[in-house]
Amino acid sequence: MIEIKERVRLQEELKNFIVNVGWTHKIQITQSYFYTRDSKIAKYAKITFAALTSAGLGSFLLKLSSGFHEIALIITFVLSLATTFISLLSKEEDFEKLSDFFRISANKFLELREKATELLYQAKYNEELGNLSEEFMKMKELRLEYSSELLNPSNRARKIAEKKNQGKSR
Repeated sequence: MIEIKERVRLQEELKNFIVNVGWTHKIQITQSYFYTRDSKIAKYAKITFAALTSAGLGSFLLKLSSGFHEIALIITFVLSLATTFISLLSKEEDFEKLSDFFRISANKFLELREKATELLYQAKYNEELGNLSEEFMKMKELRLEYSSELLNPSNRARKIAEKKNQGKSR
C-alpha cells in the first residue's frame, strides 16, 4: 500500500516536472527565435544602409556643382550615422551568439523532458521504485544546474510562448 502511494506521488512529481521543463524549453526556444530574427534584421539593415551611404556619397560627388549638394551631404550623413549605429548595436548585442545560447539551453530542457517522460512511463508500468527515484533525483539536479546557467528571456518571449502553449491546450 505504501509503495502504491509512493508510486502515485512519483508519477505526479514527474508530470509536474515534465510541464515545468517543457515550459522552460518553449520560452528558451522562442527567445532564440527572436535573436535569430534580430540578427538577420541587423545584418540586412547594415548592408542596406552601407549601400545607401555609398550611393549617397557617389551622388554627392557627382552633383558637386549643382545646388543640391547640401541636401545630398545631409542624407549621406544620416545614412552614415545609421550604418554606424547598427554596426555598433550588432557588435554590442551579438544576436547570433545569444540565439545559439538560448537554443542550446532549450535543447537541454527538451532532453530533460524526454527523459522524464520515459521515467513516467516506467513508473506506470512497474519499474522498481528505488531506481526510478534515484533517476528522478539526478534529473532534478540537472534541472537546477541548467536553470542556474539560463539568461533571462524577454517578456515578449514569455508572452509568445504562453500563447503557443494555450493554442496547444485547446
